[in-house]
Amino acid sequence: MFNLIYAVPEYLKKNYLGFGNDIEQYNGQGNLQLPYPATYIINQEGIIEQHFISTYLNERQNPQEIIDYLVKMS
Repeated sequence: MFNLIYAVPEYLKKNYLGFGNDIEQYNGQGNLQLPYPATYIINQEGIIEQHFISTYLNERQNPQEIIDYLVKMS
């Protein structure tokens, strides 16, 4: 929907396989892609009020930040 996809370079495929992560098999479509971590808070009118997007595949938004924003919205 938001096209937040990281195309894993072919040269990194061995690294992922070495850790037991067969991305192509897991995706079920034979592609080397991973999603970027993202969080969206969307209001009842469908407008994005707050967003978090990271280019670091292991970084996520702090859950407390999400809660704080939702409390502020209400």
